[in-house]
Amino acid sequence: MNAGFFQPLESRTMLSVTPGHVGETHDGGNSTLAADQAQLKVDVTQLNNDRKLRDTTLCADKKAIAADKKAIDTAKATAKKKLDCDTKKMYAELTLDSLASKKVRDVWMPVLTKDLAAIKADGESGEHLVDDQAKYNTDLQSFKDAMAPCEVETHADIAKWSDVITADKAALESAGSDLVTRFNTDSQKLVTDTNHFKEVIGADEAKVVADQLQIKKDGGSAARK
Repeated sequence: MNAGFFQPLESRTMLSVTPGHVGETHDGGNSTLAADQAQLKVDVTQLNNDRKLRDTTLCADKKAIAADKKAIDTAKATAKKKLDCDTKKMYAELTLDSLASKKVRDVWMPVLTKDLAAIKADGESGEHLVDDQAKYNTDLQSFKDAMAPCEVETHADIAKWSDVITADKAALESAGSDLVTRFNTDSQKLVTDTNHFKEVIGADEAKVVADQLQIKKDGGSAARK
């Protein structure tokens, strides 16, 4: 029994009486004393029953809270896992886009570099300047044409994954929000039940103490007769 649920009584010995022994009388005929002892038996039984009910109820409350916490943690872990998984997929896909663009650049960059070198070698009035400039412009356009599909794919993938990651982050932020309400409700129930049983058992214990004092009083009166 958790001592925090009620204050210790003046005599723990008085509350240790068990229902199996409180009905016995020793004065041989004092009906008042017998009635006192019978009442004590009833009140002790009630105290024990309320203690059992308290323990069962609070145990169930704590299990519900633990289950709520686990469900919330699971929901957040699931959302986090999806975010991490989608982030990896995004980087993998954008890496492939980058590699595709690199292949095009690897083909055309040497060509364009060579074209520019030729133009530079021609000078301002070289006899091949016009032809070299025209070749450069043609190669540059070919490079742009080759890069266009890569750029379209990259931009599309960026837009797609931006939406996915944004949604994943929002899901992670709100993960378990519906369960939090249940957790708060169950937590409040534990507080309410704890206070309730503190009052109930406190009242039960007070009755037992009063019964025992009454037995002592009536027993003393019987002895003086």
